[in-house]
Amino acid sequence: MAKQTKRMKTACIIGGGLGGLMTGALLTKEGYRVTVLEKNSNLGGGLQGFMRKGHLIDPCMHVFGGLQPGGNLRAILQHLGILDKIHLKPYHDTLICGDERLTLPFGRDAWIDAIGDGKHKEELNEYVDALYRLADSEDLFNMRPSNGAPHEMENISAKELIEHHISDLDLRQKLTFILHLYDGRPDSPALLHALTSVLHIDGIYSFESSALTMAQALADIITTGGGCIHTGSPVSAIEADGRRITAVLCGDVRHTADYYISAISIEALLNIAPKGAFSPAFRNRIAAAEQCCSAFCIYAILKPHTMKQDNASYHILRRGANPWEMTTTQPDQWPHDMFLMTRSDRGDEHYADTMTIVAPMMFEYVKQWKDSTLGHRPAEYRQWKERMTAQAMQMAQEALGPIETEYIEAASPLTVRDYNGTTQGTCYGMHTSVDNLAYTTLSTRTRMENLFLSGQDVNFHGMVGTSLTAVLTAETIVGRNVIVDQINNEKKQTI
Repeated sequence: MAKQTKRMKTACIIGGGLGGLMTGALLTKEGYRVTVLEKNSNLGGGLQGFMRKGHLIDPCMHVFGGLQPGGNLRAILQHLGILDKIHLKPYHDTLICGDERLTLPFGRDAWIDAIGDGKHKEELNEYVDALYRLADSEDLFNMRPSNGAPHEMENISAKELIEHHISDLDLRQKLTFILHLYDGRPDSPALLHALTSVLHIDGIYSFESSALTMAQALADIITTGGGCIHTGSPVSAIEADGRRITAVLCGDVRHTADYYISAISIEALLNIAPKGAFSPAFRNRIAAAEQCCSAFCIYAILKPHTMKQDNASYHILRRGANPWEMTTTQPDQWPHDMFLMTRSDRGDEHYADTMTIVAPMMFEYVKQWKDSTLGHRPAEYRQWKERMTAQAMQMAQEALGPIETEYIEAASPLTVRDYNGTTQGTCYGMHTSVDNLAYTTLSTRTRMENLFLSGQDVNFHGMVGTSLTAVLTAETIVGRNVIVDQINNEKKQTI
């Protein structure tokens, strides 16, 4: 009698950005055969890049922590066996506010000395203690096994946390330099601010070449494990039978699996989900939810040997501006603040070749042109975009000095919207409010037995947050603490 082989469990993932690829790679390592469906012609979502005049440009700002020895992202990448394949290097936060310029070193004590310019040490120590205490409350962030029981969160906003510990107004503004990394608003939770801050204090890194290396490394895990990835395959509909998903459709092509994971925005999912998959109350909740802000982005090719490459992550703040009014800045006063990075790819690592600027911008700025499509925008929109580009470049040059460019291209919240499939071009998904955390956060589970959520609408934003959510989503399927326990055992074996 022939021996029967055990059937491989299967998973179908909608969305081939970081959330989808990371979840797929983790499931592949657990023995699942994974299919990834990506609507765009290129894989990677925010990880993909584009070529301009021979230069590869990343559309997003990829600076992230968790890579120090024992760090959470480092542990995940080591677990997947790809840490040495994505070529990362350290960057340093450089804060520019008016005439003041601070480069922030790695490590708690050095960071406190630098951001306080040797002053306010008592207040800063208490503030940083509070940051690490909040971060330590999160089991997954610290790669600790969890019993699944919800813990009581401190009902305090990021704004209240800073103002409680810090009395100096200028120092308060400096401590908000990371707000644009998570859409910080007066009601943003202190926990979200603490997690982001701790990652930056412990040390940040970026890709030597392009974030595409991360996307490709994760994709290789999936395909080597017997899975497949389909680009240019937007999901048009999801089929269900009662409380179970039975298939997803890409035009006439029908994909079936044991488990289905949505790694696209919750808004986009609701547009293709069967009517009974989500309750009317849930749909109303998502429709009423605030979205995180969008951004205006500038991609520039620099004239050769005109700007030094110093591996800095520039946070440029307008002196005296209220940091908590970032999302309400009027067009003639925009930008309120910006994030700027340069890269070298011509072979001389001492000089920058490309520059990316990302400045927060609300969708209301472009709402009047919301019915236009990429490549078919009206003339007044193009004129407006030129004005915004000039304003952003002026702010950058006031901070860094003359910037000589060979080519400039800009993208508005409309571009972001059309690129990532959200209604308002949000950069970080749903806005989380300390005033109603239960209402503004999502679970990895849905009312459908075999449909799960991943991506930045769930849990925590950014490279680290999305990767941790992928662990959470994968463990919702394979079992609580299965992956975290493996990661911790692997850590012990390397000590």
